[in-house]
Amino acid sequence: MFRKSKELIHPALRWWGVRRKNMNKIIVEKKQKAIRESMDNSKKWDEKIRLQRITAERQAKRIKELMANHCRRANSPDYESWLNGYLQKPNTKITHVYDYALPGSFYIAKNDFILSPGYGAYSVSIIVPVGINVTVEDQSHNQLYFMDGYVTDGGFVPLYKG
Repeated sequence: MFRKSKELIHPALRWWGVRRKNMNKIIVEKKQKAIRESMDNSKKWDEKIRLQRITAERQAKRIKELMANHCRRANSPDYESWLNGYLQKPNTKITHVYDYALPGSFYIAKNDFILSPGYGAYSVSIIVPVGINVTVEDQSHNQLYFMDGYVTDGGFVPLYKG
């Protein structure tokens, strides 16, 4: 019976056999590492979403408190009053035209207040009468429409139906 010994196997073939075993081991290790990283990324993503929800809930609570204590819902005549004054100035224009009424996120300030950041659905538009001071923590997506000088702090001047 003929037995192969290491000495009889060509060195290149011996290297290939060892290399192939190492490659299989490396492939398995890389797959396992990818699975672990995927699970870690999934946990990180879940935590990120959870923190975003908490932040959004806090924003909603702050906006509710602000509206209850310092503002009232604006109606079409409130906004039309500001818009008419704004359009009397030179080089002003309406930026958007909507086929629906003034949304419920429009308010008019009743007294001085600090405006917390609001993003997306938690943002508000506030008409600020003359003599009322507003401190803005972070502009975010909120819009302020000042009756004093008929200016806006954003560049968003929409026209609403009715």
